[in-house]
Amino acid sequence: FYEVEERGKWDKNFNNCRIVAKDVQGCDLVYCLMKIPTVTPRDFLQYRRVRLNDDGSICIVLRSAEHPNAPEDHRYIRVDNKISGYVFRESYVKGQPVMQLFLMSCSDVKGMIPKWIINMLAPKKPGEWTESLRKAALEHQTLFPNRKEEVAIRLRDEFSQENPYDYEIETVEIQSDERPLESEPQEGPNCKDGLGSS
Repeated sequence: FYEVEERGKWDKNFNNCRIVAKDVQGCDLVYCLMKIPTVTPRDFLQYRRVRLNDDGSICIVLRSAEHPNAPEDHRYIRVDNKISGYVFRESYVKGQPVMQLFLMSCSDVKGMIPKWIINMLAPKKPGEWTESLRKAALEHQTLFPNRKEEVAIRLRDEFSQENPYDYEIETVEIQSDERPLESEPQEGPNCKDGLGSS
């Protein structure tokens, strides 16, 4: 799934996937082209951040990017991907390991896509995509039965480390009016105990 060359073999939704740049703000920049029947093709240029979590799940988060190595092409419409992501988590069903996949996307594909195309593609494409991924994963495991440890080492080495770009630095300006946070209890005509009760 992660290797764009491999993904191009099974993911029929995207063409021409490639890494445009590596380690840009802790991310890879990934370019993909999506051809949709009868409408202008859409292309994506996205930051891709991968993270191995403490519970063993793998998160892949993507958002739109700009880079001189992949300028917009007048033949395509550049998608504005606000955020999209995947979470892969190992689970067990009847004692057998299975992969659970969570997928979300919030993108503006821009322009006009006829409703009949959306109605035709939207209900079946996610299922077709996950089935293609499942078949590709099983085939990969058959072709490379001993690769599990290699992948585990790579995940630990490359994707489990803290990345300073995972956090936004916020600056909070505090204005002081030079009054102390806590003031001494005041005695007054209606404040016998200093707390305002009489």
